[in-house]
Amino acid sequence: MACNRRLQPEGGEKCRLPPIVLIAGLLVALLAPTSVAFAKNKPKLSYFDRLALANWKQVMRVDKSDPHWRPTGMLLIAAKPSEVMSTFMDFGTISTFMPKVKSCRVIRKRGKHAIWAMVILRFPWPVANAWVAVKYTWASTKGGGYHLNWIRHRGSMKKYWGMLTLLPWGKHWSLAISTMQAVPDIHVSRSRLNKGMVWGTEQLLHHLRAEVDRRRRRGVLKPYKP
Repeated sequence: MACNRRLQPEGGEKCRLPPIVLIAGLLVALLAPTSVAFAKNKPKLSYFDRLALANWKQVMRVDKSDPHWRPTGMLLIAAKPSEVMSTFMDFGTISTFMPKVKSCRVIRKRGKHAIWAMVILRFPWPVANAWVAVKYTWASTKGGGYHLNWIRHRGSMKKYWGMLTLLPWGKHWSLAISTMQAVPDIHVSRSRLNKGMVWGTEQLLHHLRAEVDRRRRRGVLKPYKP
């Protein structure tokens, strides 16, 4: 059953949930915002924020208190947190759907909650390709959510860190919240760099949602099993 076109996600990926489910989700987003079990640093969502999220639009916050901005994006994804987590943590295929990632491979694991990966990034001139060994740590949160952190261990980036929080939003959705910084070790104008980090945060969430939708259509969307 096709979805209402007004509720299609941005980026060309169509939602496959029935209209009645989407309408119910819209009512939950508007009338019951306190039902979402937010993480410790929970965002403050206004009525218009919840309206934008319920219509599959992204809500952005940009902390400009530091010379290098810290953008935070929030986006609804039509899947459970465990399913979104399994998509993001599939390092073997992440380069096929995540922009700027040329390749990624796991180089070390410590238990279930700590993973080191070698990431090759494709940036425009003057940065070109960059490499970074990244440590990922994650934990499950109350209510069936996840919180993931990643940080540069070594590499050709001056700063490379981020976080992704996945929170249940009703029975069929996840609220994805991401903050990140990526600063190369060569000079790039501050204006260009900050705009690029805002763009990268937006694209991370949009491409993650698009890949979740593609996996659902192919019947390969599975819960996360570390």
